[in-house]
Amino acid sequence: MYALFSICFLISATLIFWVQPLFGKMVLPLLGGSPAVWNTCLVFFQAALLLGYLYAHAQNHFFRLRRQLISHLIILVVVFFFLPLTLPEGWSPPVASSPIWWLLMLLTVAVGLPFAALSATAPLLQSWFAYSDDPRAADPYFLYAASNAGSLAGLLGYPLFFERQFTLAQQTWAWTAGYVLLFILIGIGAVLLWRSASPRMAVSDSGPTTAPEPWLRIRWILLAAVPSSLLQSVTLYLTTDIAAVPLLWVVPLALYLTTFVLVFSQRKLIPHHIILKILPVILIIAVVLIFWWEQRSWGLLFLLSLVVLFVTAMACHGEMVRLRPSTKHLTEFYLLMAFGGVLGGIFNAIVAPLIFDRLWEFPIGLVLAGLLMPRPSSEDGISKGLKLDILVPVAVGLALVAVVKIVENYTPISLNSSHLALIAAVGGVVVYVSRTSPLRFGLGLAAILVAGHVAGVTVPNPSAETIHIERSFFGILRVERDPTEKKLILRHGEIRHGDQYLDPKRRREPTQYYHSKGPVGDVFKMFRESPGPKKVAVAGLGAGTLAAYAQPGDLWVFYEIDPLVLRLARDDGYFTYMKDCSAKLEVVLGDARLSIAKAQDNYYDLIAIDVFSSDAIPVHLITKEAVQLYFSKLAPHGVVLFHISNKYIRLNRVLFKLGEELGLRGMRQIAYSDDGESLWPDAPASDWAVMARNEEDFGSLLKSHRWKPIASAKPVSRAWTDDYSNVLEFFFIPRWSRE
Repeated sequence: MYALFSICFLISATLIFWVQPLFGKMVLPLLGGSPAVWNTCLVFFQAALLLGYLYAHAQNHFFRLRRQLISHLIILVVVFFFLPLTLPEGWSPPVASSPIWWLLMLLTVAVGLPFAALSATAPLLQSWFAYSDDPRAADPYFLYAASNAGSLAGLLGYPLFFERQFTLAQQTWAWTAGYVLLFILIGIGAVLLWRSASPRMAVSDSGPTTAPEPWLRIRWILLAAVPSSLLQSVTLYLTTDIAAVPLLWVVPLALYLTTFVLVFSQRKLIPHHIILKILPVILIIAVVLIFWWEQRSWGLLFLLSLVVLFVTAMACHGEMVRLRPSTKHLTEFYLLMAFGGVLGGIFNAIVAPLIFDRLWEFPIGLVLAGLLMPRPSSEDGISKGLKLDILVPVAVGLALVAVVKIVENYTPISLNSSHLALIAAVGGVVVYVSRTSPLRFGLGLAAILVAGHVAGVTVPNPSAETIHIERSFFGILRVERDPTEKKLILRHGEIRHGDQYLDPKRRREPTQYYHSKGPVGDVFKMFRESPGPKKVAVAGLGAGTLAAYAQPGDLWVFYEIDPLVLRLARDDGYFTYMKDCSAKLEVVLGDARLSIAKAQDNYYDLIAIDVFSSDAIPVHLITKEAVQLYFSKLAPHGVVLFHISNKYIRLNRVLFKLGEELGLRGMRQIAYSDDGESLWPDAPASDWAVMARNEEDFGSLLKSHRWKPIASAKPVSRAWTDDYSNVLEFFFIPRWSRE
């Protein structure tokens, strides 16, 4: 019985955490590859998990064992009507409002019942196991470790195996086969239980048999909510600044699930008391870094963020295991744990974008983790009551602000990051001494964070003034005025998405990646070699910089998915490229690929693909089907221009393989900021590629020594398609390599 139930746990958990990146990848193209898609999906899956646990709790509370067996098997049969999993037809996202509720409804219709039914399997099987004659039946919590081991198998197996080997269609059929196997095994287990079940549930001595106190229920919920919130915070960073792909979704989620495996296993690899000693140190290090570098430190905080997530989840989940009830209240325990997970997810994915203009979720999670630290059973005399719990953090915060202001205004010292780190570290030491009082420690962490904000040291770009910051479903947009560069800058996350000179005489000049002396200038110089007005499509608006290349008589159509980007680009109080444009200019809201598909065939003379979410790439815009679509909308001698600058992924290799399979020609230029050529004074490194049907369509680019044929230093196994993409093959190649 034990072996059969363990296998069922492994398979059900594998299916649950396989379907999450699988279906998330199906949905991404509908929403422009936005990283917020995954966080919204996480909220849905957590809510469906809660629904499954609620169903399991109701089964355990109202039905005897045999009725539970019959009713759950009926539910599992109904799931077959929803297989294989696929996107329902006729669903299109809204273009002028947040698509969060639309996405949640889509997920509900497509995978709601299968996911909820599978989610209920884990607590139900544990509850059923308690009726068996197995000697371990009195404490079945250890089976949860097997469940999470299956979860890890599903998560890690997806980017490392399934995504690399199979198309989406093949994966859905493989998932269906796995579900059939699980159904058969659960049916066998139900038959065995029907014949040999004990009339009473075995009850362990590991927890109280009486109903849990209200305070304990609340603590379970909070202990589940904080790691869930941190999970989404870390995930948002990864998918915003690298790529919105399953490979990166699973890294923090895998760590999160690993903590469940470790804390619920019978043999503790990492003792809980060791984790509780490490936690305050990790929290203080993270808070100190945020104090003196905040948004600028997200790159450096990447590994630390994963460590914070792991240690915090280990501490919180370990506390939940320590405080777990007897098997009599097992399903209620899992229900409240799932409810806490949903609360953490809702806070990050839905509430935070509405009430915050920055990524405050991560530091808030750190503070809550500090407040939830258990109070040691033996006090060491540090905690002296509520007054000190409030006065000490207030004193720390005021002292940090005072020191920063005094040094800035009354000494010749110019504060740099080292000075700020030292100042914050001193405050961190004071807070660390207060670690035996959770309230004082948590408020102390908050005091350091608030002090950094009040003192003005946690600004994203100290050389520039932020004149507007706003957050939407698609990310955080910030308009900065930089007196050093004498420009207005539009940032999405930490990546520039366009800038413009403040000097009215220079405001029509294309800047940064789009400079007239760079790759884009070369392409438009070639583009104008043939006379007459042109039709141009641009996927990705940014600040509207490319509109500087428009000429009277042209038709320019920008395709933009984020209404906030359009509003900022049209606000002539900030950027005036659109206002100054001398051509007829149109903007189409919605996913670029879906919108371009509605254009006339052979219509555009040039299509520019310049779409990024911060530095993340929407994979569905550079697949084989996408490139075929672009060329179907292109005039006979037209070209497609791709902006392929990226810190982590070599997109030139993707285009090389696509060109090889589609019979297209491609050229590429990497504009270096330090190659000695000084193309323009403020040259950023950028990478551009242009593709055409015939080599002669490149015109003067063929004579330029800066433009080389698109190449790949390594063989590419397979072209990206809508059904297949493997980011791992192109990952972590040194930036700006000339391969």
